[in-house]
Amino acid sequence: MERVREIFSSDKNNRIILFVALLLGFLILGLPLTVTYITDETGTMANAAFLAGMNWSAFIDHTGGYYYKYGQAIFWYPIFALVKDSFLIYKLIMAEHAVFLSLEGVCVYQILRKHLKVESRIQCLLISVITAITPAAVLYSLFARADVALAAFSVYVLYFLMETWNSRGDKKRQAVFTFLAVLCTVYISMCHSRGIVWVIAVTMVVLVMHFFTREKMVNYWVYGGSLIALMGIDRILTRFFKSNIWGDNVRHATAESFDFEKLGGIFTADGIKTMLKLGMGWIFNFMTSSMGLAVAGIFASLVIILLFVRRKMDIKPEEAILCGYGFLIFAGSMALGMLFFFPHVFQNYYGGSASRVDRLVYDRYLAGSIGVAVLMGIYFFVYRKDIFQKVSRIVLAAAALFILFFFKKYISIYLDHKEFSIRNSIASNLFVDNGFAGNDASKYDNMSGGLFYGGLFAAVVLILFLSAAYLAWREWALLGMCAVFALNLGVNYKKMRLECDINVKAKVQDLQDYAPQIREVSEEYRYIYVDKSAKRLKPLQLIFKEFQVYVRSHIPEESAGNYFIISMPDNFNEKIDRTDCYRLADFDYENAEYYVIYVKGEALREELENMGHKLLKIEAD
Repeated sequence: MERVREIFSSDKNNRIILFVALLLGFLILGLPLTVTYITDETGTMANAAFLAGMNWSAFIDHTGGYYYKYGQAIFWYPIFALVKDSFLIYKLIMAEHAVFLSLEGVCVYQILRKHLKVESRIQCLLISVITAITPAAVLYSLFARADVALAAFSVYVLYFLMETWNSRGDKKRQAVFTFLAVLCTVYISMCHSRGIVWVIAVTMVVLVMHFFTREKMVNYWVYGGSLIALMGIDRILTRFFKSNIWGDNVRHATAESFDFEKLGGIFTADGIKTMLKLGMGWIFNFMTSSMGLAVAGIFASLVIILLFVRRKMDIKPEEAILCGYGFLIFAGSMALGMLFFFPHVFQNYYGGSASRVDRLVYDRYLAGSIGVAVLMGIYFFVYRKDIFQKVSRIVLAAAALFILFFFKKYISIYLDHKEFSIRNSIASNLFVDNGFAGNDASKYDNMSGGLFYGGLFAAVVLILFLSAAYLAWREWALLGMCAVFALNLGVNYKKMRLECDINVKAKVQDLQDYAPQIREVSEEYRYIYVDKSAKRLKPLQLIFKEFQVYVRSHIPEESAGNYFIISMPDNFNEKIDRTDCYRLADFDYENAEYYVIYVKGEALREELENMGHKLLKIEAD
């Protein structure tokens, strides 16, 4: 162990080693992924595609008008502008996400060493790895949507807040870090509507710290000015993207999507019961996916906030900042998510609905706060034994078992044989049998049992961790938790991301291979009709990114009868006139297992023949 300590004796070298090691690990996870297979991803990518000159509005409109803001386009635009291959675009986006997640680990290391004054560099490295590889945060970040911004940038914001506090005697330095904290905070809001939680949380932390310490945590001129300016820019850009891509058809992740009339049901007896069950279901998943550390962190934050406010013990300002920020982003994310899902979940519990019961134990909306919660759980139960002694650890263990009991008695009975998307409990599926490789949404026979055993495993791991930390076996406790996190991440990555990607990729591989052959067709013919026989719609817009893709029985009327058709072999809409439909001679229809492509329209046929393609007429029935 002494030899190991000698190798890791430099903070600068440790930060480099940590970044490189995490980056390599995240690249190993991200680079095999290739396709968009959920609607959220296409809606998020549409902004970058638009900046690169592509119009995905038809696909967005016909798949529900899902809108999740635009912040990722800042980083994704160069990829869309420079890269032609759709699978490579997705891989490069995953590579960017790997960088963001790796920087998160470096920020945690700095917070621990510089601001929380943890002496052991080895322990700081282990805690940084555990926080960075928190399975829920990583697995949700392996989609092309906003989760990585909420997960990684949450930690960046915390780091910059710590730096602003530490720079109180240096006005220039404090102004710089104030601006960086605001920039990262507003960027989270630019990436997702839920980001408003971070804006409110950071502002509350700044004001509360000033009130209780009588010291200015930030430069208020920089804070107020940059916040107003950046939120104004956000408002302008939101209108820009909405009007150019979504138009009037914005139905999701906006104020318009809230059913305020149904929200009134919260104040009924059944409504209160629904909110209680919903909250406990989400906390159960929050606990399971983090091996209890996230719940330990929220528990610790409440205790520390109370002690800081009442000035009962020596609570460092940095600890108060950590707990205030960590608790507020968790509580805000949970409250906003519960309000959003209440009408649906009320029907699951009291309306007999069997639709999307995964919402009862949903944890994706909490994933942005889980890294900070895990950090709090480790730090306070490892290093503040003067506060969290034996009794508090017993109370926490009892709370974990109560959460498990509540799930088993009041929630699990609603989960079996009903529609469940297990990608929304993505890091809690260690013991879930999903039937076959890549099956991430179905009516599962024993969903309740799989989740329960996952929760039981998490509770046992938490109790062992609390005991080892109390006995001062710090490094063994941290090594053990690191191993369990890696195991959970690896198993659920294979089950929930890699196998799902392989499954979907197989259905669209032939189209991906052929797409370059028609990429240069004239703009007036860049329309694709996806027949209802092709069930997997989500990957097709990225594969044919230069085209307008029409789905769900919507035929591109503006194409004057000239467009491409994607369907299962010889199986497209009988209402389509086949007298001017053609096969492409160089497409391998004979060996196609899944989707194929046809040509409709004489003008498009002529265009393709001029490009050198040979077409074969399909005989009309």
